[in-house]
Amino acid sequence: MPECCGIQKHTEKFEKFYIYRAFYNKADDCDDFNKYKVCLLPEGKLGIGWVAAEDEYTDLLIGRFEPFDINEAERTAEYFRSKNPCLGNEIKCGGQFAQIPVRQPLAVLVADGYAAIGDSTFMTVPIIGSGIAKSFKAAKMLADAIISDATCTYSAETLWKYQLDYYSSLGNGLAVLAQVKLLLTKLTPDELDYILDNGILTWRELTITAESTDITKMIHFSPGFA
Repeated sequence: MPECCGIQKHTEKFEKFYIYRAFYNKADDCDDFNKYKVCLLPEGKLGIGWVAAEDEYTDLLIGRFEPFDINEAERTAEYFRSKNPCLGNEIKCGGQFAQIPVRQPLAVLVADGYAAIGDSTFMTVPIIGSGIAKSFKAAKMLADAIISDATCTYSAETLWKYQLDYYSSLGNGLAVLAQVKLLLTKLTPDELDYILDNGILTWRELTITAESTDITKMIHFSPGFA
């Protein structure tokens, strides 16, 4: 897009996640305790990983803020295998790399004859990277804005209804979660342990939705302190 449109073209550092995901067989020595594990800052590296054991397979995800190759993915898979015996050695499907946005939505979504939607405008939840539900909701908002444009010009002015509706119902909450994500990217493993051990952040804050997010409910302090 031309610079005059004011639409951000590229992601900044910590706004994009590099993902490796593969579905392996389920090892015979898997038990209920190891059914689902999430690891923050695995091996002290800035990122996350999980192993989810289902009935017939195990789901491995490795996510980092820097690109990595298949050799590193296989080495990291072996690390997770040592922590979770559910993870088998045979890939059933997947074994591919992808990139997902993990930031707040664009500040400007529309221009004359143009509207950004989905991953192109960063509609994912910044902490977990999931965004298809919000993209579907945004599609309905965009369709309503287009249908209501009696002039059929689809200018930035008439498409602004789409941006206003999206930010009013969803985008504001995603912006708050993006701030929490930025906090987590600056923590050392010891600092993260302290925050979780002392209840500053709990599993509740890391599993909330973005529709009704209040930053004072996520970080446990009084907003009126000096």
